[in-house]
Amino acid sequence: MSARRRNLLDHILVASDSCLCIVDARRRIRFFSPGMEAWTGWDASKVEGLSCDVLAEEKLSPVDLLAAAFNPSTSTWKGQVEVWQAVLPAANGGTVSAQFCSIPLSNETGQFERVLMIRSDMLQMPSESADHAVGQELHAEVAALRADFRSRYNWDSFIGADKSLVSVRQLAGLLRGSDSHFNIVGDSGTGRRHLAECIHVGSHEAESSFVPVRCDLLSTEALYEALHNLQHMAADRSRTHEHPGMLLLIDVDRMPREVQQWLLDQLTNYQSVRLASTSSVPLNQLVTEGWMLPEFQQLIAPVEITLPRLHARGNDVLLLAHEFVQLNRRLNSTTAVELSQETAAELLAYHWPGNVRELQRVIYEACEACSSEVISPENLPFAFRAGMDAQAMASAVTKPFQSLADLMQSAERRIIEVTLSACSGNKTEVARRLGLTRPSLYRRLKSLGLEDDKPPTE
Repeated sequence: MSARRRNLLDHILVASDSCLCIVDARRRIRFFSPGMEAWTGWDASKVEGLSCDVLAEEKLSPVDLLAAAFNPSTSTWKGQVEVWQAVLPAANGGTVSAQFCSIPLSNETGQFERVLMIRSDMLQMPSESADHAVGQELHAEVAALRADFRSRYNWDSFIGADKSLVSVRQLAGLLRGSDSHFNIVGDSGTGRRHLAECIHVGSHEAESSFVPVRCDLLSTEALYEALHNLQHMAADRSRTHEHPGMLLLIDVDRMPREVQQWLLDQLTNYQSVRLASTSSVPLNQLVTEGWMLPEFQQLIAPVEITLPRLHARGNDVLLLAHEFVQLNRRLNSTTAVELSQETAAELLAYHWPGNVRELQRVIYEACEACSSEVISPENLPFAFRAGMDAQAMASAVTKPFQSLADLMQSAERRIIEVTLSACSGNKTEVARRLGLTRPSLYRRLKSLGLEDDKPPTE
């Protein structure tokens, strides 16, 4: 970071009422300003050092949810300035909401080492303790970064050459040139959000903001609050970069039916906003199961794209691994440049239950452990090697005493029983941990003789 930019940032950091935080390249919160403490009620000592990169299936405390909300997107780490709506859990048990701007900060060599996240009103209306000229200068710098880095963000950032992605690229290419709403189906970690960002950046609304909303992490009340705030943003087109050009409903299959109905009732207030969503199953399946309103499915998913699992994408595993090695080299100054043949073979053999996100974590840890230019199998993290061992043990069972169907049913029963016990019988929490909709969970419970209840109806 240049001395000029560092002085500008320091000037804002010392302003006690500035609501901002800084995330480092390891996706940990390194600074939580006094202004953020006053606004959210959380003490900086409880927030600083927390990881922003959490898995959806992890059980998170309120302060962990706060940290997860500040996880920079892949495009931000590549240099794109983003404006997004945040709904954060407050220390008093409520929520606070505001629009934030994520600004990637580079060092002297041009590598992005940190991300500054600051409330957008801090850019437009500098506080009394911060010099007005400083606010104007930062606002101008944000505009310059936006123009510079948006030009670098192109379709090539969606990496993959496998034939299973041919239809994905064709549909996404058409969506980049249209205003149609769409849904992206795929397992967690397959790159659903990144694909949605590629479509947004290639559209004519690229100068408007991309607003992701996590339906799986927010309560019904928090969802209402976030969507209500977006109404006001959508109605004001005077500031193009703040107007929501695309609203991405992440894990829309977790959205309560009452919120679906509310969105349908408020449709006229979102006519200028493009709706996109992600889900783990096709939305027509949710309609059949009674979990999604048919009208809501027709609204948000006239077009549906299905992303394959990483293991089904063949040599794309190595293409992505190489990209992550280079990314770590740029961001963290690691020494690794390439994979050994043995390492590449192990990566190809693995089933990748966590998909692209798991691969990124494995490569990150391998780069940290590697002291040479070539990543060897010994550099791969323990969790990966344990997964490989478990995978090998499962494939070694060649003569089961039960049929395959009985073995699978027994395993499913055991997993559900253990999860029910861990959740004290709370079926909503069980469904969330297992990545199921509640109707699907009830159907499985009934088929296994564990539950006689029927799925909830309207």
